[in-house]
Amino acid sequence: MTRQTDKICYTLMSEILAGYLWELAEKYGDDGCVLVLTKRKLSGTEVQDITLFRRDAFPGKTVTVFGCKPVEITLEINRKGENYVMSPVGYIGKEKDVCPA
Repeated sequence: MTRQTDKICYTLMSEILAGYLWELAEKYGDDGCVLVLTKRKLSGTEVQDITLFRRDAFPGKTVTVFGCKPVEITLEINRKGENYVMSPVGYIGKEKDVCPA
């Protein structure tokens, strides 16, 4: 299995956050998933909430991440042959450049 991340993702979030999203997807996402990233205030500081939705299960699993700049975006991880590609929802295939995860 090869993991690829659309370059647009790295303009929106750090490589560290993208790496953590891949870890979540491997642990809970099986054959693909949707990741909803939202930000909220906690004790005066913005934190990142990440909700992972598997294609075959509901409700999603939510985790809170501290120490990174929060973003608001919905991403999907899809299987393309032997590859898994992370991209913003509805964006896959619109940009040919992908980076190895």
